[in-house]
Amino acid sequence: MQGGEGLIQTSNRVRFTIPGDRLAVIEECKPGPGTYEDSGFIYSKCVGLAYIDPVGKVVSVKEAKTPLLPKEGSIVIGVVKDAQERMAIISIFIIDGKITSNPFTGILHIHSSSPRYERAMNEVCKVGDVLKATVINVKNRIPELSTMGSELGVILAYCSRCGGTLIKRSNKLFCEVCGNVENRKTSSKYGEALR
Repeated sequence: MQGGEGLIQTSNRVRFTIPGDRLAVIEECKPGPGTYEDSGFIYSKCVGLAYIDPVGKVVSVKEAKTPLLPKEGSIVIGVVKDAQERMAIISIFIIDGKITSNPFTGILHIHSSSPRYERAMNEVCKVGDVLKATVINVKNRIPELSTMGSELGVILAYCSRCGGTLIKRSNKLFCEVCGNVENRKTSSKYGEALR
C-alpha cells in the first residue's frame, strides 16, 4: 500500500523490507533498483526502505547501510575505559576514519601493546587516554587490539595528577599545568589529531 511522500506504508508506518517481501503488483508499478518481478508481483531484493516514485510509478528499495563493524586490519581510535595490570578496555568510537553510531568495546593485551617489554599496562596507557590501534583479532566477538607500530599508541593523554593535557617532548609526556612527567606508549602522531 502506498503512503505519502512516495514511501510504501503499512498501517501508517514506513515499510522496511527484507529480501522476498512483496511490495506491489506489476499492474500498479514497475520494478526499480533493489527489486525484482516474479509472477506479476514486485519483491524486495535487499534489506532497506521501500519507495514508490508517484510520477513514474516505479517501486524501489534503498538498501540499508550496513553498520560499521571493526574487522581484522581496521585502524581504530578509542578511549581507555579501564586499565588493569595486563590489559586495557577500550571504547572504540572511530573505525577506519569513520565515526561509529554505537561505540564498540575492544581489548588491548600488554603483549600486543609494544615491541619492547612492558611490565604493566600503566606504562602503555591509562584511563582517559585516547589511543590509535589496529584490530588483530575479532574471533571472540570483542576486537583484540594492538598498538605495535610507530603511528599506533596514545594520541592524547591527560595528567594523572591534575588532569591537564600532556604535551609530548622526546619520548616523555609533560604537564604544563603542574610539571608532572609521565610515560606512555605514544604514537608518532601524538597530538596531531587535535589540530
